[in-house]
Amino acid sequence: MENINFLDFILYPKVNGISREEYVNYCKKILENEKGVITKIGLCEKIRILDVHDVQNNKELSKLYSIYAMHYFNKNELEKCEEFLLLALETDNTDPYNYYNLGFIKHKLLRFTESLCYYKTALTLNNNNKVDMKLRLVSLNGIIFVTRMGGNYSHSIEYCKEALKDFPHDPDICNHMGLNLMNLRKISESITYLNKAYENIENSIISTDKKSLRIDILMNIAHIYSYTGENVKSIEYYNNILKIDVNNKMAMSNKLLNLLYLQRDITDKFYITKMHKLSNTQYNKVLIPNTIHHNHPNNKLNIGFVSGDFENHPVSFFISSFLNNFDDSKYRVYLYSENNITNGLYSKCKIYFTRNKNKERIVKLIQENSIDILIDLSGHTANNRLDIFSEKIVRNQLTYIGYPFTTGLKFIDYKITDYVVDNSYTDDYYTEKLLRLNRCFLCYNFEKYHALEIKNPKNVNGKLYIGCFNRINKYSKDFIELCKKIINNNKNFIMCFKTKGLLDEYTKEKFLSNFTEYEKKQIVIIPCGTTHIDHLRQYNEIHVSLDTFPYNGTTTTCESLLMGVPVITIKDKKTNYSPQNVSSSILYYSNLEKYSKENENEVMSELNNIYKNGVKKEDIRELFLNGNVCDKNDYIQQMDLLFKKIISN
Repeated sequence: MENINFLDFILYPKVNGISREEYVNYCKKILENEKGVITKIGLCEKIRILDVHDVQNNKELSKLYSIYAMHYFNKNELEKCEEFLLLALETDNTDPYNYYNLGFIKHKLLRFTESLCYYKTALTLNNNNKVDMKLRLVSLNGIIFVTRMGGNYSHSIEYCKEALKDFPHDPDICNHMGLNLMNLRKISESITYLNKAYENIENSIISTDKKSLRIDILMNIAHIYSYTGENVKSIEYYNNILKIDVNNKMAMSNKLLNLLYLQRDITDKFYITKMHKLSNTQYNKVLIPNTIHHNHPNNKLNIGFVSGDFENHPVSFFISSFLNNFDDSKYRVYLYSENNITNGLYSKCKIYFTRNKNKERIVKLIQENSIDILIDLSGHTANNRLDIFSEKIVRNQLTYIGYPFTTGLKFIDYKITDYVVDNSYTDDYYTEKLLRLNRCFLCYNFEKYHALEIKNPKNVNGKLYIGCFNRINKYSKDFIELCKKIINNNKNFIMCFKTKGLLDEYTKEKFLSNFTEYEKKQIVIIPCGTTHIDHLRQYNEIHVSLDTFPYNGTTTTCESLLMGVPVITIKDKKTNYSPQNVSSSILYYSNLEKYSKENENEVMSELNNIYKNGVKKEDIRELFLNGNVCDKNDYIQQMDLLFKKIISN
């Protein structure tokens, strides 16, 4: 019971007849004598034996249940904490604190619908009685968070406004407001609120840990600059976080990811690798090689995948090809997911939900499952659980798909790639041993969308529409310069950009400031569709896609080819930078390698050729769908061979 403050979210009751200190010491005594799950009768009996304070009414018994709940919260046993909070509410259903506490725990357990109901009830009961302003603020804070996480940003903003009426400078509420505005693509207003939050950290009422709050706000500002394509500024904020907390893994991972966009601005071609290797210091662990071999019934291998991206994410468009088609006579597959997965999506796999589970708990689970090969699908991207891999609990630990470069981490043994993305010259960039498939390292799952109608743009009037649907932080200075050259090469070349970042006026104006007024006349910003099918159909508005560099598209390259739109990319043969060669791999293994170019002059020549002779979208789609990137049978066979090779080593 060292951390008895329940993170200052639980608001402590007063017990008649004894001081707060006596009450805390009393609860400590009970907990020290606790030998297991207690009942109401058992609890009351313990109280009488201790002869400290007799439970005379339900309100006091309810408060005691809350103390037990707090004990389990501090042990990170959230389900057990929830049990006692439900007992507290059952014993006294008039206390708004009981509803708030349950809202908070449901929130921690990611049961947002239930959490919202409890937070709102706490707010209502508090308003009906003598208003406790702190309870009002934290209840509103809970509602704001849950509605934001549910994607109801406008609703969340209304509750932010209500809280700011009473607490106009509260940093937690301003932080929430900034995030809501960012999600609504109102970047300028978002930055204003986040700066206000940062300026008022010392006045925080909700967050008592000022250091954590400071880091959270800086992280959000860094995310915004990354989102708007201001990668250098974003890295500056991540560095500021690392000055406060050198072991902040999220800041380090985000910094490393943003460095990948800046490769052409860095003279030392091994600098990015060196920075990735530095992330080992955050784990501060002497590795003990794991040599355990598991003997399984029927000689099946147990393979585990760790990710937060199994659904509604670019990674899912590729890894689903394995998860839904592997030979279950050879493998048992376990998914350790940081986000919920729709029931039935991966019916052949055993799924565990790991969000808010501590490392030790997940490590124990993986050990119980006797995993032979553990595969990370995130690298240094969001929702990664590299901390699990740091324990080296599995003999063979791999990284795959989600991150196009080395993790730099000693405890990741292998990376799955292919001979186009990573030729023999790239080995020195990696701390992992590269396992190259004899095919494209990706297998695109196209089944839901291959029947979508493909068309050419309407009202062309002699124009060639050249599109880029990649994220704006992939728009490097060199890529923008190439776009300018394309525009100035031919007045009939129209550059079409589509990305969520350009929905925001601040970001759009900053991006367009790279072009002259004359050049802007040949630029079209395509609005984003509301569904994935809408997004795919928008490829019908362009003739050809131009890939970003030095960080290629991956999913967007496959989507473009699926919709019959060729993708022109520049392969890096000079430094062999892997993130710039992903699209070249997709094109090569789809018999479309003629669109993989070596320099900007070749790009211009190909655009002129397409402008003059056109392109048959139906032919592009057919080559892609019949190529290696979409061949699931070959992919499964190659993965089988790879896993055999790993186990035999």
